[in-house]
Amino acid sequence: MTTTESSEMIKYASNAFLATKIFFINEMANICERVGARVEEVAKGMGLDHRISDKFLNAGIGYGGSCFPILKIC
Repeated sequence: MTTTESSEMIKYASNAFLATKIFFINEMANICERVGARVEEVAKGMGLDHRISDKFLNAGIGYGGSCFPILKIC
């Protein structure tokens, strides 16, 4: 349980973090192009680290809107 204010901040902080992950892997894709590496392999290797995971680690155009899908936590 949390307050409404903390809940809203959790949502904004989580979305900002996920946007940062997308931005980061897109920048890695740019660097990979320059050095001849494959961003898919870099992202897969990074995703093996359980602290990072492979979720939202796909290079591409980016994301649209201010919301990400809710991740189901088991």
